Amino acid sequence: MLDPDDDDQRLGTPAVKATYYLAGVSLTGVWLPDFESDTIPIKRPPPLFRLHRRKPDPTLNQWALKLEQTEKTVDWSLSYFDGLDPFPDLGIGKVNLSRVDLHLSNHRIRVIGADAATTLARYGLRAEAAYTFTGNPAGKNRAIKNPFFFLVVGGDRTLFEYLNFNVQYLLRVVVNYRSPFKIADPVESGVALQQATETNQLDRLQHGGSLRISDKWFNETLEGELAGVFFFTRGDYAIRPKLTYAFTDRWKGALGADFFRGPRRSFFGNLRDNSTAYVELRWSF
Repeated sequence: MLDPDDDDQRLGTPAVKATYYLAGVSLTGVWLPDFESDTIPIKRPPPLFRLHRRKPDPTLNQWALKLEQTEKTVDWSLSYFDGLDPFPDLGIGKVNLSRVDLHLSNHRIRVIGADAATTLARYGLRAEAAYTFTGNPAGKNRAIKNPFFFLVVGGDRTLFEYLNFNVQYLLRVVVNYRSPFKIADPVESGVALQQATETNQLDRLQHGGSLRISDKWFNETLEGELAGVFFFTRGDYAIRPKLTYAFTDRWKGALGADFFRGPRRSFFGNLRDNSTAYVELRWSF
């Protein structure tokens, strides 16, 4: 969905949720009876290739648990998810002399996550980590992404009244990594490289960082921010400048852009053609 507001880019899904509170700790359970796959900007394949989107098993139950403590010196949570991966994998199906079938499939994943947040003087500190188990634990199946670990550690500080700086370090580790660049077969190599590019698994180890600077002016009617994500391994990055002005309590205008840059064989570089600029006028009621 092309929308400058992060919250509006997410579409809700039917769910059943229950929370139990005990001594400052809450346990939340969620059951998801429905599933919607992410739509990825995959390039149109050459005429020899035919792309098919496989529908996931509708009978697969999806559920999650979260144990959480808030309003303490250190807020923390532990979480677990068992369900379908919203980001599809690209694989090879039938191959004959006249055609190669490619398929996009959403496979089952299990995710263990943890996060913590606290304050130190005027600094806000936070960390998040998650390990994703996939259906390819040994890394031998090129049609399913490998298990991976993702870590985000950072903090923010507000200066003056509204000027805020948020800096984070990113670490991504692909488990049982097998280089897609070493495949001899040209068809298998091309598909494996595209799969690894789309799923951000071209490298075993990936370091990166993010930066967000925001401020407000003119009695909070004008808001500006500059956000960016950078991966040092391949030199690809995404930059998002945004300026919002509230004309009245109901009318608000926005001007911004999303820039994706880097080598074509990189996660953000692969999205270069999806860079965009926008102007928005919104009326709230």
